[in-house]
Amino acid sequence: MNRILLTMGMMMLSMSAFAVDGVVLINQSTVMSAGGFPYTISQPGSYRLSGNLVIPGDTNGVQISASDVTLDLNGFNIQCSVTLPNQVSCIKILGSAHNITVRNGAISGTLLGGGFTNTANNLVGVYAASGLSMIEDLKIEFPASIYPVFGSFRTVVADSGTVLRQNILIGGAFIRCPSIFVENSVRPASGQSTFDFGGTGCAGYGNVGISALP
Repeated sequence: MNRILLTMGMMMLSMSAFAVDGVVLINQSTVMSAGGFPYTISQPGSYRLSGNLVIPGDTNGVQISASDVTLDLNGFNIQCSVTLPNQVSCIKILGSAHNITVRNGAISGTLLGGGFTNTANNLVGVYAASGLSMIEDLKIEFPASIYPVFGSFRTVVADSGTVLRQNILIGGAFIRCPSIFVENSVRPASGQSTFDFGGTGCAGYGNVGISALP
């Protein structure tokens, strides 16, 4: 009888590590138990970090392939890195997904090494291949030493229809218009990559460090 109760208790403990009130919890241990990175969110719902994530070099971090997903970083950090000329996204929203919200945390990226490249998007904090996404309350920071390498390192790459709100983006970004910017701040830095816009019709207010919206 005691053995049965112990087994049931262990099962309940295991389940609680994955979900609270229907929210799926993500941390380094749960990711590794699920097969490692990239960690793919393939079902709609709410997901929340319960610890920092350290992504192996030259590997995508979290990929979102389902629509109607909220990913709450819960104040934690996702750290990813790349060796040129490889391409890595810390968080990648695939083109088939829509109605995605990523919020409330930090993303940091580092350059491991490799030769010079002018390939775009070698390291991206949040890659929103689909529109209709919300990126808010994030601090995405790449070292100033990697800014000058053309468009290789971008805090955000976002398709049209993306809303960016109250983010601190330390590094360059590419935004396809029309998108909406609200209260974004960018720290100026020597040699910092610029904010590049594709198309016209972007709108914003209260921004710091974004010189003009097309």
